[in-house]
Amino acid sequence: MTRFIVTLLKTVTFLTMYLNECFASQPATITVQAFVGEKVLLPCQCKKGDTLYWQTQKDKKDIVIRSYGKNGSTSHAEYTNRTTISPHKEKGNCSLLLFEVTVADQREYTCHVNTKPLRTWKINLNVVANYSSVNCTFNNMVYHCMASGGYPEGKIYWEQDNQRTVNHTTSSHVDTSSLLYTLRSTLEVFHTTSVACVVEKPGQIITANCIQDSAPQIGNDSKKNSVVVGLCVIITLAVVLSVVVVVLHCRKRENNTSNTGNAEDDEEEAELY
Repeated sequence: MTRFIVTLLKTVTFLTMYLNECFASQPATITVQAFVGEKVLLPCQCKKGDTLYWQTQKDKKDIVIRSYGKNGSTSHAEYTNRTTISPHKEKGNCSLLLFEVTVADQREYTCHVNTKPLRTWKINLNVVANYSSVNCTFNNMVYHCMASGGYPEGKIYWEQDNQRTVNHTTSSHVDTSSLLYTLRSTLEVFHTTSVACVVEKPGQIITANCIQDSAPQIGNDSKKNSVVVGLCVIITLAVVLSVVVVVLHCRKRENNTSNTGNAEDDEEEAELY
């Protein structure tokens, strides 16, 4: 009976240790958020003396970002100046510090600690970037709105008299280098109204109250028409002025002729007397 109890206790202990090791080897998935241009710490735990390596996948190929062994640390050429293992490794912190985060860094990272069984931590890096201040302009009864430097894409829309509008056009453009978005939208109005441009993405909402000029701005076509009208007015005034000068000149000549005739008549009458 005693031997049976001892055997049973050994079996339970072995099963307990086996289950603990199995559960300990299961990867713990953690989501970490970082802003573009900043640094981020990807967490991983280890013990003093453990060897480990950080891995990710790019273009469907596995890349060892940085490894740490008995002979020191090595890193991939692409991450040499952008990553480092936590200086507190001896205290069980094997986290990876990533500098100058970009949108292209958004992916899954894995920390492998070479123990028996192998311990693994998976980190999902979520990269974000806030849009700059919204730029809203008005020209010829059309509002123009733009925001740039954001990620993820988000959306842009208008509120007219505190009501969301639907009669507007929008477009988005992604920079091929930074992968950041620029949003644009236009709204045509037909009367004076209160208008606001809204840019929205997860974690950020920007509202810009657009100011409409009291007098309509003159576009290129209107300016051309104004120039033509002005030239016509000047030409008309010049013609009228010329006609007035000619008429006055003619009247002056007639008066001179009339005065000369009267003088000759007076002379003739004087000779008769």
